[in-house]
Amino acid sequence: RGCCTALHGKCITVSGETDEITRKQLEDLIAQFGGAVKSTLTSAVTTVVFGTKATSHDKSGKLPQESSKVQKAQEKGVEVLSVGALLQQIEETATEDAIEFRV
Repeated sequence: RGCCTALHGKCITVSGETDEITRKQLEDLIAQFGGAVKSTLTSAVTTVVFGTKATSHDKSGKLPQESSKVQKAQEKGVEVLSVGALLQQIEETATEDAIEFRV
């Protein structure tokens, strides 16, 4: 395994915008780490990543008003991650890959 396989085998669609990273940067990052990007939610999509502007958070951190992509993904049992959770997943997997590569 190489250091850029954190998202290998994942087909990801992005919902909404975020202040953390532009949509283009996020899509480029997904591709860089081995994931495929789809603009629509199809049966091939394994993960939907939502930006903070795709939802309306209440004070408890719950997501009461989710985008239609997020709602459809949940109905279909597709993994739903925040941008932050995806970035953390990439970081953790890339670190594990780098350690494995050095050993």
